[in-house]
Amino acid sequence: MLLSVDVGKGTTDIVLYEGDVLLKAIVPSSSTLLARAIEKTEEDVVVSGYTMGGGPLASAIKNHLLKYKVFMTKNAALSLSDNVGKIESWDVEVIDEGDVTKRRGKRIFLQDLDMEFLRRLLEDTGFSFHDIGGCGLALQDHGFSLSSNRQNRFAIYTKILMEKKFMLPRLFFRKIPSSLTRARAAFAQISFTHKIFMDSSYAALLGIYYACGNCLAVNIGNGHTIAALIRKGEILGLFEHHTHLLTPGNLEMFLRMLSSGTLKNEDIFESGGHGAFSRIPRELPIFVAGPGRRLMEKTSLSFEYAYSFGDVMIPGNLALTEIMKKLGWDVSPPRKDRFKNG
Repeated sequence: MLLSVDVGKGTTDIVLYEGDVLLKAIVPSSSTLLARAIEKTEEDVVVSGYTMGGGPLASAIKNHLLKYKVFMTKNAALSLSDNVGKIESWDVEVIDEGDVTKRRGKRIFLQDLDMEFLRRLLEDTGFSFHDIGGCGLALQDHGFSLSSNRQNRFAIYTKILMEKKFMLPRLFFRKIPSSLTRARAAFAQISFTHKIFMDSSYAALLGIYYACGNCLAVNIGNGHTIAALIRKGEILGLFEHHTHLLTPGNLEMFLRMLSSGTLKNEDIFESGGHGAFSRIPRELPIFVAGPGRRLMEKTSLSFEYAYSFGDVMIPGNLALTEIMKKLGWDVSPPRKDRFKNG
């Protein structure tokens, strides 16, 4: 069996696969749940754990500081900014790991990936970690940077794409670059021998491609929107933006410019996005996925929704699963105790 976990800003998408989908779960992301826990707390908080995605955490912590104290270890503070001094300027007290138990307040433990939850989920539905032949993880990482994380993220992945000849199916890792601190922290929690990592935005593009073939793939996420012209697995052009800054008008304009090969990096960056490149112009059918997909309905563009595993929400899981299948990890010995009941 193959397990894929795609950690987004709003949800964590989980798929268990063995020739077909055995289990699918769309649950609130860890950052969402932890932000809610802080919002409900009426005392100081002591935050420790792994470096993870900030998402709603930053707002929750800033609001909590209006009435209470917040203590954070350095690794936890890096979830909010790579500049710890910036976090301290909010009046967060950054403490050593050894001081966590010395501080009074509600304990909050940060982690993108809750392996104990995954274990219970599988066991409660009749499966076991012992049957997992491979695990794929997707999440978004801007990379460690004390300057513009928008520029940094786009520079990291443009460089990697160039090294991989712009072939999207090759954009996964078994050993994660040191600059991707969030991804490394989550990946280290996975105990399975066979495991891969892929950035969630690029995994979504690959999942759309696997479901639909050559296309202009568009994934409109809760936080980021990414679009790419993909032919035979090769990215011909791409842009990444922040979803909340997109309107039907500028989204349509950027997609048309991408297809025509006229979209420039500054067009995206100067409007608040990450960046863009146009290599080869191409008119391809548009397929769309992601929680913000309804935005496309307000454009005049002709498009279809992409159904990966029959679901418009989980293209990243399809991408991870297909990569693991090609690596040969889907072969697992039959186990009589696979199902608890029957």
